[in-house]
Order: sequence, then C-alpha cells, then structure tokens
Amino acid sequence: MNKKKLRIILLIWDIVAIILISFALVMMFETVIKSLLVEANTHVFTEVAEDVQAEYRDALEFLNEKTALPYGESLMEVFAYLKNLALNNMKYDHSLVMILGSDPAFPGTAGFRTKAERNLPADGIEYRYFHLAAAGIPASLEAGEYDRLEGTLDETGLRYLHFFYKKSADGRKAVLEGFPNRGESVALRQILAGTTASAAHLVEFMFQGRDYIGTAQFLSLPVGKGLARVAPDTWNPVIVVADDKKDFFFLINNVRNLFLAVMGGIVLAILLIKLFNTNQVTREIRTIAQTIREESSAIVRKGEIGTVLKPMTPRFGETGALYDSYAGLSAKLSDVGGIVSGIADRDLFTAVLKNDHSLLDPHEVNMAVLFIDVQGFTSVAEKHKEKSMGIINRIWTALEAATGTRGGKINKYMGDAALVIFPETSAAAPAARRAVEA
Repeated sequence: MNKKKLRIILLIWDIVAIILISFALVMMFETVIKSLLVEANTHVFTEVAEDVQAEYRDALEFLNEKTALPYGESLMEVFAYLKNLALNNMKYDHSLVMILGSDPAFPGTAGFRTKAERNLPADGIEYRYFHLAAAGIPASLEAGEYDRLEGTLDETGLRYLHFFYKKSADGRKAVLEGFPNRGESVALRQILAGTTASAAHLVEFMFQGRDYIGTAQFLSLPVGKGLARVAPDTWNPVIVVADDKKDFFFLINNVRNLFLAVMGGIVLAILLIKLFNTNQVTREIRTIAQTIREESSAIVRKGEIGTVLKPMTPRFGETGALYDSYAGLSAKLSDVGGIVSGIADRDLFTAVLKNDHSLLDPHEVNMAVLFIDVQGFTSVAEKHKEKSMGIINRIWTALEAATGTRGGKINKYMGDAALVIFPETSAAAPAARRAVEA
C-alpha cells in the first residue's frame, strides 16, 4: 500500500493555505481597500469641482447684473478663470481640468497644472461621453428593462423615456439620443432608479497621449445658446477634473505594495512557524515510531520486552500522549512477560515472542526429568494455614535456584509438586547427573 508521508501532506496543505490566504488578501485589497483609496482620491476631484461651482455661481450672477459687459467674451474669461482656479487646487503637474459644452459657439477649454500648459484646446474630446457622465445616466438600456419601464411609468415618465431613449434597429437595446440638460438628467435618473442600468462613476479617457481618470459634473447654472445673455435654449457647461492614471494610482499602488508586503511578511512568518512546528511534530512521531520498531525487533530477536524504550520529552501534548500511551503499554507487556515466564517455561515464552519454530514445532529433546514433591505439605498447610503459601513460595524459589544453576528448568507446578527438566547438552555434565546433584 502506498502510504503518504505526514510531513509532505502537511506541507502541501500549508502551501495551499498560503495561496488561498494570499489570494484573499489581494482580493480584499482590490475590492475593499482599493475602493476606499479610490474614493478618497475621487473626493479631491469633488472638492475641486465644488469650489468651482461656488465661484461659477457668483461670477455668473455678477455677469448677469453687469449688462454693459460683452456677455460672450466675459463668459469665456469666466471659464478660463474657473479652469485656473481648479488647476491651482490639483496635486500633479499633469492634472487636467476641462470645461466643455454642447454649444458650437463654445469650443471648450482645457489645461494642465503646469503654468506653460494651462490654455489648451479641448481637441479630440467626445463631449457626449462627458455629458452622460455628468448627467449620471446610461447611454443605453436593455430592451427588457425598457419594456418593463413602459409598463410601470406614468404619463410624464413615459414622455421623458420616449423622448430620450429610442429602440435600436435590432430591438435589443434602447439608445439615448440628444443631450438632456441638468434638470432633465435629474428626472431621468429618478425614472431609471429601479433598473440595473448605471452610468460610470469615474470617467476614463485619453488626452494628448496620456490616460486619465476623473469626474465630470454639470456647472449648476445654464448658459444661453450661442453664448447669448438671453436665449430660448440653454445648456449647462460640464467641468471635468482628472489626473493622469499613473499619478492617480501612484499612492494606491504604493499602499497596496506596502500592504501586501506587510501581510506577506506576516503570512511568511506564520508559515515558517507552522513549518517548524510541523517538522517538530513529525520528528517526534518518527522518534516514537523508531522506538516501537526497535522494541519490536528486540522482541523478535531476543524475546525481550521494554528493554529499548528511550526516554523523551515531547514538546506537544498530542505526541506526549502518544509516547506515554506506548510507554505504558510497554511496561504492561513487560509485567505480563514477567508473570507468564514465572509460571511457564521462559524459553518457550521467549520462543513465542521470537516466533522461533525450532521450539514451538513438535521436536525431540533428550533430557532428564525430575519430579519433586514436598513431603507432608498437607499437614504443614493445616498447621500454618495462611502462611503456607509463603512457605511453598520460598521452597520453589530455592528449587529454582538449585536447578537453574545446573541447567534445569521448572516446567510445571502442581500444587506442592513440581516437574523439572534438564535438557541434554554437549557443553554440560550429563542431564541425569545434574538432576541428581540439584
């Protein structure tokens, strides 16, 4: 039978446990700690945007009061001022702020935090993506969600839904059309609140060869079409606040590396301690097993019990209990051996332990047989009663000594009689002579 080694099995399970723990730590960081750090970084964007919102409201109210000022030109200066205000509150040289709009009269403006790159054209930017992110509404709905909404909305909700979302040609989706303004976006978010559709919380895009991540928000007050002071149609500018992804995730990656290094060190220390303890346990088990094998070998070779038991002090309760159990068993077996050999032929008992068939199998042996009987022991027993056992035991002890020195063996006790055998050997005097001398 192919038996597996305990140490190898424990080592394999230790490795499996470490892999699972490491995976759990990575997942914990990616799903919990990383999200908290991303939220913290995103909060910076939100704070910058809120400062811009306050300044924007004040500037637009001032501009509306000063009717003598050229509105369109002054509005462009306000946007440039708001962009610079936001950039001053950003952390990295390539932090980006953009103010975008759906009005063809407003080309948009962008800039980095570095002084030399604060006035950049917002070229190559897909405004619709940022508009939807600021609106907080998805670009499309699954057909099933769309049909379900049609069955649950009131007339006003249906009007909004049908005005902005149109089913695609294949009927699998309903796609958003147009640019809902800030107020319409709020209404649409309420309509879609019960669906699984969602808009991106963060915007990710490329600008001038760099990957960016940030947030997009509507500026709170609307602007007239064509940058006119008074116009039938209005639009809300969108402010985008973003960092280069490398900068945004720099602190997060450092925290992750530190977290994983610390946790990895802790896990490694635990693994080393566990491996040390595993090695100690298996070593103690091997020592006990080796002792058992040696005693088994001594029993087979010499017919001796309890003669090779090695004292040891196990470090673990379980291995200590195993050793104590075996030591107790060995002591009991030794006691049993002493008792059995005292009432039976020791050579025969040893042959049984050694599995020596030369004595166990039927065979012929030349020997002298001596019968011993204690004369008058019945009278002795009646006279001395409970002391009689002590008397007979002393007699048998003397008999064993007398016969044993001459190669005799007490084969059997029969009350106050005994049968003693003297095997014939070439190295000693004749068996009959030794029996008589005894």
